[in-house]
Amino acid sequence: MFSITKKTIPLLMTAVLLTACEDGSDNKTESHQKDNFDVNKTGRLVVTSAAESNPELAVFNSKDGALIDRLSLSHAASSLYASPQSRFALVAQRDQNKVQILDGGLYQEDHGDHLHPYEKDPKIIEQVFNGIRPTHYRDNETRSAFFFDGDGDNALLSSVIDFNDDEILNNKARSLELTNAMHGAAEPRGDFLLATYRAANATSVLPDQIELFKFNKNSGNYDTIKRFSETCPSLHGAFSTEDASVFGCSDGVLVIRQNGDNFTAEKINNPAGMEAGVRIGSFSGFADSNLVAGWARGTLYAVNLDNSTIELVDWKNGTAAEYSTAKMDDEGDILMVLNKAGGLHLLDAKNNFKHLIEIKALSALPVFAPGSHGHVSITSSKSSDDVYITDAVNNQLVVVNLEHKELEKPISLPFTPKHVAWVGIAGEGHDHEGHNH
Repeated sequence: MFSITKKTIPLLMTAVLLTACEDGSDNKTESHQKDNFDVNKTGRLVVTSAAESNPELAVFNSKDGALIDRLSLSHAASSLYASPQSRFALVAQRDQNKVQILDGGLYQEDHGDHLHPYEKDPKIIEQVFNGIRPTHYRDNETRSAFFFDGDGDNALLSSVIDFNDDEILNNKARSLELTNAMHGAAEPRGDFLLATYRAANATSVLPDQIELFKFNKNSGNYDTIKRFSETCPSLHGAFSTEDASVFGCSDGVLVIRQNGDNFTAEKINNPAGMEAGVRIGSFSGFADSNLVAGWARGTLYAVNLDNSTIELVDWKNGTAAEYSTAKMDDEGDILMVLNKAGGLHLLDAKNNFKHLIEIKALSALPVFAPGSHGHVSITSSKSSDDVYITDAVNNQLVVVNLEHKELEKPISLPFTPKHVAWVGIAGEGHDHEGHNH
């Protein structure tokens, strides 16, 4: 193992440092404070509008669907995510090379003998993540990372912004500039960071190797630890568990395993029955499980990290359903797969993705432009067993209770939705903060 100091770009953020108390919380925000609300029964839903003109988002109470506020965006959202500790919503605007940040207004402070909850008005903060083409976002519970693809035609390099909620609050997110532009990904693992590598003479925009970096707290930069010799042709798609990170390759799945400060790489080859030209290119999973769902053109493969196998799984339960999108619930119990007819298939994520039930969630799916990456958005609550699905045909959020496996009353929206994300305080049974890579 060797270490080379790698120059990092200046912090890719424009910010006004938030006025804060000693533990870093913004307590001077105008608010409707409720000191005794039940953190196990609340949360907020952030929904972006599908309209390209007059772009906006709206914030709703996730319990009763009440509208809390509507806020204007600089540009239409290309994607929407929740921050690692779920206080913030991150609104990517890919074509404008920026990510706006919404403070959802629900958070806790450590008061020594207890965690004190706060409920304040949501607001878009002045801090912005800047980088060329924010495309892939990976949330590994304690830390998250945006991968900015860059622009090879104009010699603009790829970069990574790596952060947790405290670092957003205090304008101290970590940043790293890479050596080439690429359609890549990054996996934060505590002070370590796995990021894709693409050779300067490569003809494809997709990378084919992984580099390991470690954050140097003294310099505030990342040090390069190594580049793994194992290749991953046409790399696309990534996911991390507590013990490993996986990357989709044209010939299989590259697994980078972590044991303390030691990282090792291995390749799980595609199964013999996989159709030629088909590869796993995206993943669904849960940090505490070593069983990861790998997706190959709507076909599900169970990637077992314990025995290093890839096995075909019938998520359709013998029907002719066509894949639309998939989402793992917050507790890692159920993998949700939405088909193109609006059926939501619930699979047992603890039992090799065994089919449990299909629920008719949507009457119809919106029509997406040919060649686009458009799909229905699904988010999972961290304070209840509810999940929320955008219904752009009927301008509402469909609510599904996973415990009872049934539909609940939908939430009416004032516009056609594009994305949805849950923000708030994780309730009992949903707090995964104990994970530590």
